[in-house]
Formats: sequence, C-alpha cells, structure tokens
Amino acid sequence: MTNPHASPPTNELPEPTGSSGGAVSRFLRHQYRHFNAATVIDAADAYTAHLEGGGKMFVTIAGAMSTAELGISLAEMIRRDKIQAITCTGANLEEDIFNLV
Repeated sequence: MTNPHASPPTNELPEPTGSSGGAVSRFLRHQYRHFNAATVIDAADAYTAHLEGGGKMFVTIAGAMSTAELGISLAEMIRRDKIQAITCTGANLEEDIFNLV
C-alpha cells in the first residue's frame, strides 16, 4: 500500500508552506514522511494556513495535564497569539490555579 503523502527519500529538506520554518519544522518534514506520521505535517500546514488567514484556535483539553506541564507550552502559544481560547475540565483548571497561588 502506497501512502500518497510520503515523499521520496532525499537529503533535501522540503520547505514549509508557512512562514514559521524553524529547526523543528525542518526536522519534522525530514523525519515524518510516511504513513500516519505524514499527517502531522498536513495538520501543521493546515494550522499555519489557518492562523495566517486570520483564523483563531480554540483548544479543548481533558485529563491530567499537570504531569506533562502542558501549561508551559500553552502559555507560550497564548503569548504568541497562536491560541485564543481554551476549554478544559475542572481538574485542569483547579490544578493550574492551585499552582499559581
């Protein structure tokens, strides 16, 4: 079965479609070429195009996030205007408020 998203092997790194083509983007484009991994690139490109087109992102999370310290990543994305709203379970909200107090 051939994956239509898979790129042929090459040493050249494909250019990102958006304006945020840093080291992580180049790494993902080089390593995430096959099967379901290629979908990560498609999703990242769609997210970049959505934001560059003036779209807004609403994130929904559930389950324990404190162990992964997801708030660190979310806070930076909020500061950079990549996320405009978050909805979460009460446990997530309580843990973050407790950590701030």
